[in-house]
Amino acid sequence: MRVFVTTLCALAMGVTCVSCSFGSNSFSQSEIQAAKDVVIKRYEGIKYLELVELHYDEKKSNEAVTSYMKTGGGFVNGVERKNVIILFADFRTDSSEESNLSPNTAYTDCMWILIRDDPSEPWRIDGFGW
Repeated sequence: MRVFVTTLCALAMGVTCVSCSFGSNSFSQSEIQAAKDVVIKRYEGIKYLELVELHYDEKKSNEAVTSYMKTGGGFVNGVERKNVIILFADFRTDSSEESNLSPNTAYTDCMWILIRDDPSEPWRIDGFGW
């Protein structure tokens, strides 16, 4: 089953998601939404970041999951592939210098690696980066 959802959404605490798109043969809409909610919650409270787009690209995600399983955290922690999802975020920084990121800069395709123990368990962040 392939699921496609596109939404325009304003999120709590000043985090704005301009376009969130998801489609998958591997995960249901609710599984993807649950993963998205975990990432969005992580952005909440980070005052110097604005989440612009959060998306699931099945092809890119599968490629990144393959790498994660062979040489990354999946190799170390033994998580099953079916319990790994990678979302991609675009965000902007503000003019503050509160972080190690460059001020007033747009960043794209930041990978958020989420894992769970099994499909009945909640997603949790295992890592992020490029």
